Amino acid sequence: MVLFLKEKIITPLMGLLKQGITPSKLAQSFIAGMLLGCFPMLGFTTAMCVGVAQVFKLNHVAIQIANYAVYPLQFLLLIPYWKLGSVIFHSKPVLLDVSIIVASFKNNFTHALQDYGIIAFHGVVAWIVTSPIVALLLYYPFRFAFRQLAVKMK
Repeated sequence: MVLFLKEKIITPLMGLLKQGITPSKLAQSFIAGMLLGCFPMLGFTTAMCVGVAQVFKLNHVAIQIANYAVYPLQFLLLIPYWKLGSVIFHSKPVLLDVSIIVASFKNNFTHALQDYGIIAFHGVVAWIVTSPIVALLLYYPFRFAFRQLAVKMK
């Protein structure tokens, strides 16, 4: 695991620092990738990272490294985001029993798609509410870490 982290995350980030990206911009890019990688709808994160990197002039490599690094977190955070969304919107609690979900789609596909689409939307809102807070909490420690890494490389 340590070797994987070094080869796939640390070494490429060190390469970006050697190429001249500032620790601040690297922290911004990496945190954006982490947050987008936890987006509570599957299948959108890579494209979102490309768009955000383009719009905010972030480093495409760093944002994608972080996106893929947190990929397992996306699955772990789906249910908490959906549940937080139901709290924000004061909606019925999220029931995630697979047999109930399958039965609802078999009985009335359109209605089930609508119900679970609303749950997903609520999760996205919860992600939107929490992401800026998480970004602020992570920015300074990551910037510090990347500054220390840049100093060690000199």
